[in-house]
Order: sequence, then C-alpha cells, then structure tokens
Amino acid sequence: MRRVDRTRVPVPASLDGPHSPAARERLRAAQHFLNTPDEAFTFSVYKQQDVVDALNTLFLGKCAYCESSIKAVEPTDIEHFRPKGRVSECADHPGYWWLAAAWDNLLASCIDCNRRRHHDVCEAGQVPGGQGVNGQVTLGKGDMFPILGPQYARAEGDDHEAEDAALIDPTRRDPSAHLAWREEGDWCLLGPRAHLGVIDRYGEHTARVFGLNRQGLVEVRTARLREIQARVVLIERRIDRAMMMPEPYSSEELTEIFEEFLSLYAFAEPDQPYCAMVDDLLARESQRLTSKYDALMVPAGGA
Repeated sequence: MRRVDRTRVPVPASLDGPHSPAARERLRAAQHFLNTPDEAFTFSVYKQQDVVDALNTLFLGKCAYCESSIKAVEPTDIEHFRPKGRVSECADHPGYWWLAAAWDNLLASCIDCNRRRHHDVCEAGQVPGGQGVNGQVTLGKGDMFPILGPQYARAEGDDHEAEDAALIDPTRRDPSAHLAWREEGDWCLLGPRAHLGVIDRYGEHTARVFGLNRQGLVEVRTARLREIQARVVLIERRIDRAMMMPEPYSSEELTEIFEEFLSLYAFAEPDQPYCAMVDDLLARESQRLTSKYDALMVPAGGA
C-alpha cells in the first residue's frame, strides 16, 4: 500500500460540476430517499468509462490497497471508501449515498480487496468480524467501514472527518506511517506498526479488513521479494570480490556494482506491483550494505 496524490489526475467529466451526470443523479437520489427512504436506489454514474479510466490512471493500473496489478487481467472494481448503500457495522445507517459519485470517495480496487469472500490466510487472527469456514476466513471490504470516532455521519451536512475512519485511504493518509513489512517464516507479511508498544489501530483495521495477508496475495508478493533479495546476494558477493582487487580495477568494478544496485529501484517505481514493499526492502538492504562495508574500510585502530 503506497501514498497516492489524487490531485495529479483531474476529476472525470462525469463527476465534475453542478450540471454533471453525477450532480443530476444525486438530485434524483435525494428525492428518492426523501419519498421512499427504505427502498434501494440504483447508482450508475460512478461506473462511467471516464471514471474507470481516471482511476486506472491515478492508481497506475493497480489496486489502491494491495498494489496488485489488475488492469491487464480483470475488470477494475470501483470501490466506495465510504459505502454507498449500507454500513455493515451500523445496521440502521442509510449508507453514504450522497458520496456515490464523489471523486474523493472512489478508488480502484481488485476484486479480493473490495468483495467479501472466504480466503486462506498466512497470519493467525486475520478475522475482521467474519466467520471461519473450513479453515478459511471472510475477508474483503464489502460494506465495512469501521470508525474510531464517537459516531457515524448520517447525512451530507454531518462532520465526516469526526468519524475518524479506521481504514486507510491512501489518497488521504500515508500508509507507511501505519503499516510495516516483516518477514515471518517463508512469507512477507504486512501488519500494523507499533508506536511505543501500542498497535496502530489504522494499520490493524486496514490489514484485516482488506485481507492484506491472504494466502494468494502473500505468495505472489513474497516471490517478488525473494527475486530481489537473490539479486542483492549476488551484488554483495561481487562487492566482496571487488574489494580484493587492486586499483584501478576495484574502483571500476565497484562503480558497476553500484549502478546494478540502483537498477533494482526500477522495481520500486510507483507503477510496479508491491512497490512499497520493494522500496522498504531496498532501503534496509542499502543501509545494511553501507554499514557493513563502511566498517570494513575503517583502518585498524581507527575511529
């Protein structure tokens, strides 16, 4: 999960302005819920092609939550951060129908992050209020929207920020401040950070609700991690050999090795799957290698 700047993509025409299709649909919805509050309303404008295209551009063809590439292999699910029809945690909530076609409430999602279904998981305790079935648990956002604030906003004029959404919208909140990568056994897992021994609640809810450690996702994500780790091992071996060479061969070889290490950052570009994980890995490996070889280069008896 990575931070995304929503302002870099203009609001799609279907959603923009007081005379847009979205504005007209919202007026129809308001009239509908005024007259028939207990009946569902069918929203459609948020599915317009220009909205899908804009979201795919904004999130670079990836899921906003798990960073899997979706554009090439399956239709993009348009995810409502605040659910438009109902809220699982609040039975009498009408849903945030007034945000059904609000650009700031829409994200690109893969099917498994957006829809609730049974999954195998790679981490104990991955049950966000769902029931286990044959060793699997129910994951995916669906209509879930937990909050940390005192009450839900139930009308357009209510204070939405006071809800204190427990889930991370990566266009509003930096995921890296709340989620941390760790290797556990054979897998690369994503979980909440701990601040002074206290588990980050935004990270905890987000990892659980979106199922960011579901088995299939973890397997693919870990394969990318292992691929890069293997290349770092080869780079480290080359450094060891280069440091035994006489000059100028040692410096020439080390320059090439440095360029090879930098080339790994191509996997951390924003359009790459799991780039947040790769960026974290390369930052740690860079620090480790720097510390190792700086120490080796300190003369005996030096500071």
